[in-house]
Amino acid sequence: MEQTTLTIGGKEYPIRFTMAAIQRALKVMNVKPSELAAKAVSPNLEDIMDFTLAVTYAGLVSGHKLTNTGKPMPFNSTEELAEAIDSLSELNPAIELFSAAWLNFVGAGEAGEGDAPGEVQTALPN
Repeated sequence: MEQTTLTIGGKEYPIRFTMAAIQRALKVMNVKPSELAAKAVSPNLEDIMDFTLAVTYAGLVSGHKLTNTGKPMPFNSTEELAEAIDSLSELNPAIELFSAAWLNFVGAGEAGEGDAPGEVQTALPN
């Protein structure tokens, strides 16, 4: 499990993808694990935004719980997080970390090793 930071609006936030973060993302999107990839690569921009915000928010919550015990969460919902985002590409690092964590979690190898089962990556422009 990798932990790093994500820069949003010029400020760095810890981000981490544990099993709890994966579960949180699924709950926020209200999807089953088998539906996750379809949401991630949907041609519908709303699906892409929902996926990206849910995954990022889930990782930020887990990162915050590890590093900022006792301090309030900077974003209390995906809506609050969305207010701080100027471009979807700002969240690409979170999607890449989530994809690697997902592949590791389901035992499908590392992100970028071809067409691994369970792969969940969006193709957002930088």
